[in-house]
Amino acid sequence: MDSFDSFDVASFTSTLTSPPGYDAAPPASSSPGQSSPSRTRHDNPFLAAFLAARASLLSKHPCLPSLFSPSTPPAARAACWESLASAGSLLVDAYAWCVPNDLALDVLLHHSPIVEVGSGANACWARAATAAGADHAAYDANPAGGGKINAKSEGGGRFRVMRGGPEVLSRKANRGRTLFLAFPDEFSELGLACLENYAGDVVIHAGELFGDGVGHEQAPWGRSSSPEFLATLQKDFHCVLKAALPR
Repeated sequence: MDSFDSFDVASFTSTLTSPPGYDAAPPASSSPGQSSPSRTRHDNPFLAAFLAARASLLSKHPCLPSLFSPSTPPAARAACWESLASAGSLLVDAYAWCVPNDLALDVLLHHSPIVEVGSGANACWARAATAAGADHAAYDANPAGGGKINAKSEGGGRFRVMRGGPEVLSRKANRGRTLFLAFPDEFSELGLACLENYAGDVVIHAGELFGDGVGHEQAPWGRSSSPEFLATLQKDFHCVLKAALPR
C-alpha cells in the first residue's frame, strides 16, 4: 500500500531561499505526483517499475480509482486492496518506500553533495541521484537488508551503502552535505536523531508532513516520520518547496 500513497518532497533551509526555477506546482498537463515516461529526463528504473505496476493494477482492478467509494462492491474492494498491498510490498523490497521523479532528483542534484541516513540496502534514491550527477553518500544501519519488508529479497540494483546511523552526520567527511531523509521513521526514531546530529542548513525530506497522512491510525502525523521529528523540523527550518511524488 505504501508505495501508492501520496508523498511529499520538502526542502527546508534556515534561510528563506529556494532553488531558482523551481515551482512546487506539478505541470498542468499531468495529475499531481504523476509522471509520464516520455517526460522522464533521468534514468529512473523505480519510476518505470511503479508505472508498470500501476497500469497492471488498473487493468486487473478497474475500481482502483474509486477504491473507497460506496459504489465499489466490498468483494471488489477487498480483492483490489490485496493486490495493491502485494504490488506495494514487491516494489518496496526491490526499490524503496516512495518513488522519486524528475523534480525530486533535480532538487537533490541542486543541493548536492548529499548525505542520506537510512538509505536502505537498495539505496534506490542514492542510485538515481548519482546517475543524475549528484554526489550522494548513503548510510544504513543494516546495509545488507535495511528498508525491506522481506530482508532476503533481491533489490533493484547495486550501490555502495556504508554502515552507519545519525552519528555519521558529525563526521568531517559529511560536513557541508545536505541531509536527505526518505521515510525515516516507519519503525524507528531515526529522523529526530539525524536532526540532532546535523549542523547544516538544508534538509530534504521525502515523506508525509503534518496533516498529509490519510490513515486514521497515523493521523495527523502520517506514517513516514515521527511526531517529534516533524515538530522539530517545522520549528528549526522553513519550508521553501513542497511537491508531490508519484502515487
